[in-house]
Amino acid sequence: MRARSTCAASVLRSSCVPYQLFKQGAVTPEQVAYLNSLGTQTGWVRESIISGSITGDLGRYGVTIPLASDGVAMNVGAEHRLDD
Repeated sequence: MRARSTCAASVLRSSCVPYQLFKQGAVTPEQVAYLNSLGTQTGWVRESIISGSITGDLGRYGVTIPLASDGVAMNVGAEHRLDD
């Protein structure tokens, strides 16, 4: 079975150049020129982060693992992010 490269953008009648990246030596100069186009975008992003962490040594309360000289230590954390 052979797959044929198509462009979804061709339905909208805009320029599109299929790119075969799974075959060695299949990249044409036209494809390289299409991918090397310059582009600029500006904008802003606002991000809110709430983060917390609790660390404890449970060995102080007698929690140990057999054959270990130190007690069990643990860390629990959570984080919430909101992007606008």
